[in-house]
Order: sequence, then C-alpha cells, then structure tokens
Amino acid sequence: IEDYDVVASMLSARCRSLRSLDLERGLAELVSGCRLLEELDLGWCSTLQSSSGCFQHLARSLPRLRKLFLTANRTVCDSDLEELAANCSALEHLDIL
Repeated sequence: IEDYDVVASMLSARCRSLRSLDLERGLAELVSGCRLLEELDLGWCSTLQSSSGCFQHLARSLPRLRKLFLTANRTVCDSDLEELAANCSALEHLDIL
C-alpha cells in the first residue's frame, strides 16, 4: 500500500458498518465516515500527534467506541482524555502509555 489516505477514504465511503480496524494513517477520513467503529488500534502510530487535534476529533466522532489502543503514543494529553471521557460513554478499554 503506497497511500494509506486512499485506503482510509475508500473504507470510509464503502464500509460504513466497519466495527474494528488496525490502522496507521488516514484517521480523520476514517472516523468521519465510519462512525460505528467500536474498536480502533492506533498503537505505535508515530505520525499521530495530539497537537493536530486528531484524538479529540476521534473522541467526538466515534461515540460507540468501546476499545481504543494508543499504545506508545507519547503525545496523548489530558484534554484528549477529557474528550474521550465526555464523548465515548461506551469506552471499556483504553491503552495509553
């Protein structure tokens, strides 16, 4: 795969019932189209930076999220966790460093 953004865009457009995904890039495209996601593994995705607002956007866009893996992302901050707590009431498992 040469362009993960294209993959995420295609998933977003055609797989609206997607429930679980392990993905490294294209997060904004994905969460905008696949709002039913319940599990998301973004562990070891070094390109995701809290300062971009990606984790807050994720929290606001995926209210059914039950499991989120942010393993080894050292940029996750308090405001990201506050957004998850406020918007993801179904969250049962959160993996952060």
